Amino acid sequence: MPEFWMDSNSLITPYREAYRFEAVPQFWDFLKEKAEEGVVGSPELVLDKELTSSNPDALEQWAKPLRGILFLPADSATQLRYSDVAQYVQTNPRFKQHWIAPFLDGADSWLVHMR
Repeated sequence: MPEFWMDSNSLITPYREAYRFEAVPQFWDFLKEKAEEGVVGSPELVLDKELTSSNPDALEQWAKPLRGILFLPADSATQLRYSDVAQYVQTNPRFKQHWIAPFLDGADSWLVHMR
């Protein structure tokens, strides 16, 4: 399991701003290298739900070959932890119902890791 988990904004913001592929390709090489070393990871759902579109851009083209390297499926411990998170947000009265479904449907709720 990676030590550091990344959400989609950790990739989208650099891609759109200061770390564009053509400006700082070393950044993207570094991320790939750290993923191959098992230092960083991202839920597979980040790739599937937040980076994949019907009109692929350069970020998606870079990301797709990293399935199973940077973008990882949830292991059994993460799945159990996800169940805890889902139950918590569904039963906590401070979370509005219209917030819960989008949260649980996206990748953010999977950024849970048990050591």
